[in-house]
Amino acid sequence: MVKRNIHLLLAVLLISILAYSGTLSNGFVFDDNFQLLQNRWITDPSSIKKIFFSSVWDFEGHGGSIAYNSYRPLIHVAYISVYRFFGLDPAAYHALNVILHALNSALVFITASLLLSRAPGAASRPYAAYLPFFAATIFVLHPAGAEAVSWVACVTELLYTLFFLLSFLAFIGTDKARAPLLSAAFFFVALLSKETALALPVVIWAYDRCGERGVSNRAGALVRYGPFAVAIVIYLLLRAYSLGGMAPGQSKHAYLNAYQVLLNVPLLMAGYMRFLVIPSDLTVFHVFAPVFGLNDLRLLVSVAVLAAMAFIFVKTFRSDKRMFFSLTLMVAPLLPVMYIPGIGRNPFAERYMYLPVVGFALSLLYLSDRLLGKAAMRRAWSAFALLATTVVAVYAFVVVTRIPEWRDDGTLWRSAIEQDPANYYAMNELAGLLLERKAYDEAADIAGRSVEINSLRPAQDARILGRAHFTIATALRLNGVKDGKADTGSIEGALFHYNEALKVFKAKNDLKAVYNDLGAFQMTLGRSDDAVKSFEAALLAVPDDNILLRNLQIARKAAVSRVAKGPR
Repeated sequence: MVKRNIHLLLAVLLISILAYSGTLSNGFVFDDNFQLLQNRWITDPSSIKKIFFSSVWDFEGHGGSIAYNSYRPLIHVAYISVYRFFGLDPAAYHALNVILHALNSALVFITASLLLSRAPGAASRPYAAYLPFFAATIFVLHPAGAEAVSWVACVTELLYTLFFLLSFLAFIGTDKARAPLLSAAFFFVALLSKETALALPVVIWAYDRCGERGVSNRAGALVRYGPFAVAIVIYLLLRAYSLGGMAPGQSKHAYLNAYQVLLNVPLLMAGYMRFLVIPSDLTVFHVFAPVFGLNDLRLLVSVAVLAAMAFIFVKTFRSDKRMFFSLTLMVAPLLPVMYIPGIGRNPFAERYMYLPVVGFALSLLYLSDRLLGKAAMRRAWSAFALLATTVVAVYAFVVVTRIPEWRDDGTLWRSAIEQDPANYYAMNELAGLLLERKAYDEAADIAGRSVEINSLRPAQDARILGRAHFTIATALRLNGVKDGKADTGSIEGALFHYNEALKVFKAKNDLKAVYNDLGAFQMTLGRSDDAVKSFEAALLAVPDDNILLRNLQIARKAAVSRVAKGPR
């Protein structure tokens, strides 16, 4: 039995590594370009102190002028470790993700084996050893994991899942008095990887409701759960100190009032549940289309789905607490995502489902055990094996064919647009990339489509709208002035889009960038008086900026010189 389990565990590891081996030829994409290529901290091990007392984005050097909601120091520790030996070789960072995913897959197999072994009569069932393998394989190949493993920046999902599972195993794997201390230690490391690890106490509570290792008095509860409370308090203090608050960052969804935020919680949760069961419409960026009132059919359907889930939770709590536990593991890690004001532009993201897939896999484990354990269903093992193999094969095909999407930014954003032709965010990112590659006409065209789609949204994404206008303006400017010759149409178009960007931008750094670029353009056109006004406006947004002060000085000298020369 032990030998067979070892062979199955090795098979899980092998499948995991083979499935994602294709990521090793991919490069850096999306946030990788900032978190790695522009991260000063990872090249300097002495930055460790800063890392543990700063937000995950403070390496950008804003000096605290921008507030963020993410406190995840362990991600930088991982980057520093890889950089020390491999520099900025993308294959090394992808290899780290693959290794972490393989370790998580092994932990899922061990967890499933341990939980199933405690089920009444499990040892006598001939198929019992293979059900944990099935559950682990579901986790290995579920399409929700493709983003988390293929995208370097998602190492935070893999790290927190690793220590989350280690903490849970330490908690349930032994009756020793020190087990809660070891479990709480792993839990604290998981919190330093990602704040979503706060779901662990809820999962542990659900496990104890199974009646196997619960406590019946306050003293026992203090010993069993007290270390977790201490870990949470220390983490929250560190987080508040490092971020300047629990979630001080500006909401990306300020267009939603408190009532509308609540309305969108059922929409999001139902969407995640649907995706776990039917993983379709896969893309790196899911455009968030919120509901604004009770008359939206999507909300009614979502509420109906959640009502059904609530019924299942109540029923399983009464009659099948193992299933209740697995469903809790599926839902609890998603609860922090329901705080929409603290989430980025896409509250629905596939990477957030990486750990919930473990709960989904365990739910299938318990469901399969229950069905196959019935006398009338014992002959159905062959049919079950065929069905399970088919599902896993489909998952594997989806994962393997998706991996190349993360080859580079161009492939990533073109794939997103192909999946969703109304993905204004992907269009904006692709347009910016084309601008860097000097494909000015295509950049302006795609950014124009982004503006058109974004402008028609019930709630416009102001910053992305401004960035798209800025991209168009820059493309027209660079394309309109060649070899000293200026195209009037392109110049006027560029000026128009600069002004449109200024209408929607709110952030000081965004205003600075547009005004500075506009001022430089006006200098090129010989409009030094206008350039002076642009640089002065930029300094109102960001005072004492040395580059802006120098540009303003040059513009003023040019304006004085022009006046001195008089009309020609």
